Amino acid sequence: MAQISSDIVPYLPEDIEREIFQLTAAVYPDAATQLLQVATRIRSWIEPITHEVVIYHRTKVVPPQLSLESFARNAKYIRHLLIGGPDRNANKDLISRLPLCSHLVDLAIWTGDVRGVLEYLEDLRLQRLSISFRTLFGPGRNRFTKEEGLLPVFSDITHLEVITPCYWADECEGFTQLPQLTHLSIMPESGSDTTGYCLAECKNLKVLAVAEEIDPEGWALYGSCQAVPSSPHQDPRAVYFRLNCIDDWETHARGGRGMWARAEEDVLEQLKEVERIEAKARG
Repeated sequence: MAQISSDIVPYLPEDIEREIFQLTAAVYPDAATQLLQVATRIRSWIEPITHEVVIYHRTKVVPPQLSLESFARNAKYIRHLLIGGPDRNANKDLISRLPLCSHLVDLAIWTGDVRGVLEYLEDLRLQRLSISFRTLFGPGRNRFTKEEGLLPVFSDITHLEVITPCYWADECEGFTQLPQLTHLSIMPESGSDTTGYCLAECKNLKVLAVAEEIDPEGWALYGSCQAVPSSPHQDPRAVYFRLNCIDDWETHARGGRGMWARAEEDVLEQLKEVERIEAKARG
């Protein structure tokens, strides 16, 4: 049998080689950082995958090699983005580049350093948003008006999480104008009427996650994301939750069982219980 020369270098067509590297990066995200160091052509294949989910937070940075340059270079590939880092200027720089993120559908801004970011969102088609009113609209703002709810930037929002307290129902009127809103998370102040108002007036609402405040400065660090099995206002669409935490947000961004998925499960169980009670009452 003829022997194969040791001088022959194994060869794969480029499209197959690219698919192997991209699949490896997608299935093993932790390995992506090492793959980026292999060669320039491989970096161009892998970077878009590593930037589908981007986190700049004081406790976590994803991808680990994130920089303003790599963010801008891969902005069109970003679909899920969380901003809440320790560097105020970096937060501002990332937010100013949001118009580059043409395929962004999921945005969380968890920082009090930046206020009035609405202008940077106007050309995006967001579906999920986690933010405070002040960060969204500017200093001194703690309300969402009906007129603002009609703005095109909110027309595709299905999941909205407000990460600072909602004190009174008239501060939440904008929620009622969001045509696609099905999932809402608020932090009502004790004794306020916001929970009942949202349940009554948000016509397409399927899930209302009533968040419990953990720490006014550390909600993204300490939120346990555990459901409390009780329903405010005896409405099966509502569940109590700890505030969304960073690992939970990332799990949901990557298609896992995050806060919203667990809330849906709890609502489904509560709906079944209502049906059982009604069936029993009918005899």
